[in-house]
Amino acid sequence: MKRIFLLILILFFHYTLFAQNNENNTRPKIGLVLSGGGAKGFAYVGILKAMEEAGIRPDYVVGTSIGSIVGGLYAIGYSPDQLDTIIRAVNWDMVLSNNVPLTYISYEEKEYYNRYLITLPFINGKLSLPSGVIEGQMLSDLLNKLTWPAMKFDSFDDFPIPFRCVATDVSTGETIVFDKGSLAKALRASMSIPSAFTAVDLDTTLAVDGGILNNFPVNELEKMGADYIIGFNVSDNMANAKDIGSLSGILTQVSMFESLKRMEKDIEKCDFYIKLDLEGYGVSDFGSSKEILAIGDKIGNENAQRFKDLAAQLSIKPSKKESIKLNPDSIKLKEIKIEGNVRVPQKLILSNMNLTLGNMFHKKKWNVRYCGFTELTVLKRYFMILNKMILILKNLFCKSILKKNHQQI
Repeated sequence: MKRIFLLILILFFHYTLFAQNNENNTRPKIGLVLSGGGAKGFAYVGILKAMEEAGIRPDYVVGTSIGSIVGGLYAIGYSPDQLDTIIRAVNWDMVLSNNVPLTYISYEEKEYYNRYLITLPFINGKLSLPSGVIEGQMLSDLLNKLTWPAMKFDSFDDFPIPFRCVATDVSTGETIVFDKGSLAKALRASMSIPSAFTAVDLDTTLAVDGGILNNFPVNELEKMGADYIIGFNVSDNMANAKDIGSLSGILTQVSMFESLKRMEKDIEKCDFYIKLDLEGYGVSDFGSSKEILAIGDKIGNENAQRFKDLAAQLSIKPSKKESIKLNPDSIKLKEIKIEGNVRVPQKLILSNMNLTLGNMFHKKKWNVRYCGFTELTVLKRYFMILNKMILILKNLFCKSILKKNHQQI
């Protein structure tokens, strides 16, 4: 009797596994594309909720700008509910400023930090203008926190959902497609809106927002092998010149002519398409994140039946997706590389960052040290200490001269 029961159990599991493999092999590969659109991209979360509730999970994800951030985090395992929690918890005014919390700044540096309204860089001995108004250090720090789970992957193809995002090469005017490397850096480059955010240094070139050339990268999904394309779009169409008004608005539209024209053709390639109506909200309305999330939930509910019909059409059965931990465990440091340094002793850098090979390191400890380190670099700290020593020696010398003169008198 036990043997018969065991045989039935084996046959049952074999049939279940065969059915799942057969479903994955027969149904079309689904690709999801998310456009850029600034703060309006928060509405994607509500649409993703409705899509997952219908049992639809894409096989590939691509995105531009804010679409790359939402899509990238979704691809490495964050659930829509987790993304909702993250967006609500972030202080966007702080993240999108050039200010670093004073708790991250060492005591001796606080006197010099943030003293001036405007700070201009010296490059090759000449006064220069920054490549953008917002340096984005806090944004980079946030992206490093959120993409912590992706550090174990060598390629974006190894993510739970294979992922791509695009940026624009400032040197050549060509599209850069990120498929490996630092996910945080790729996302930061993809959303570097010209003049608003500083360009991202990729060693051989600088990268800015991918939306300039390709705001709806359907072609990347085709390259990855998607058979069925789902597209969500929060970007605006071309506006009437008289309605734009501001200089920045005119420059933005002019810079995106090619992308906006291309987008019309890319939308036609979508098998399932939703244009999210966010009238009254702009790309910079990060302070209205809760309202935009609510609109996304509403649009998701309005399209819930469409997703259910699509799942039935593609013969997709609901399956449970395991979410990642919002606070993953520590990682072990296997290698430390310091590149681009020519003036500061390497030991001084390592001592300031408190990094040791073989140690387990938690992201909370890293963030505190990393922020302070990047805002006021070791080089700056080095020269501050040197200047203080010079001042002390100068005072001692002056006192010595005065004392000698007083004795002579």
